[in-house]
Amino acid sequence: MATLNTPTAAPTPSDHGFLCDEVAPAPTTSFLCDDVAPDPQPLPLKPAMAEAAKRQQDCTSPETVERAVVYGDTRSGNCFKVAKLIDYLGLDLEWCDVDLFEGENAEPGFLALNPFGKLPALRLPEGQVIAESNAILHELARGTDLEPRTDAARAEIYQWLFWEASAFTPPLAQRRWCVSFVFKAQEDIDPKLLPKGNIALARLDDHLQSHDYVAGDRLSIADFALFGYGHAIEDGGWDRKNFPAVAAWVDRVNADIAHGPAFAQAAE
Repeated sequence: MATLNTPTAAPTPSDHGFLCDEVAPAPTTSFLCDDVAPDPQPLPLKPAMAEAAKRQQDCTSPETVERAVVYGDTRSGNCFKVAKLIDYLGLDLEWCDVDLFEGENAEPGFLALNPFGKLPALRLPEGQVIAESNAILHELARGTDLEPRTDAARAEIYQWLFWEASAFTPPLAQRRWCVSFVFKAQEDIDPKLLPKGNIALARLDDHLQSHDYVAGDRLSIADFALFGYGHAIEDGGWDRKNFPAVAAWVDRVNADIAHGPAFAQAAE
């Protein structure tokens, strides 16, 4: 993985992310907010759709892939966190935009590449495709100080990765989608999402009251995993003021990411 961890210019992601990588591939109007189906709503066409489709075709073609490629839509929190890791490490790879809201992840060309139909997806130069955002974080961070070096550190980080995927992201991602993207009325949003999110955020806030970072005493892939939706809790209707340790952690991680590859190299 020496190629992936060679600092170079990285793509600049959007500062917005709405969907999680557990959402089944489907056109925008078919996405669900837990068990609440959103009403079909016309969405504006993405500018230069023909050019975007051509770019996707180009970067999914086996003949054109000579280095690692990440396929994603940075409006998705799980794509966003991978993009932030790329920014931080300055990885030498391609970023291929796949429009989740236009259903491009359900098109035959993408499904041939990644039968899971999920975003993000990482294609390695040798052709292996890795799905699931936390698995991608692990692969991209291999050999850096973001990845655990001892069994104890590995166990601590992995417990947070599993908790993030099972308990933290689902309510935050689903309410964010309902509140800030399809603009559901509060009475039409699954009422379980808000208390589930409160429990998850309170758990993280309690931990961060005595820790600067999620696992250990420095930035790790656990921070990036939780940052995907933790950085935008207000989009789902939660107030940062109610979770001050989470808010301080978000600012801390943002500052670390802003240092970029030079900061990452200095930590090695």
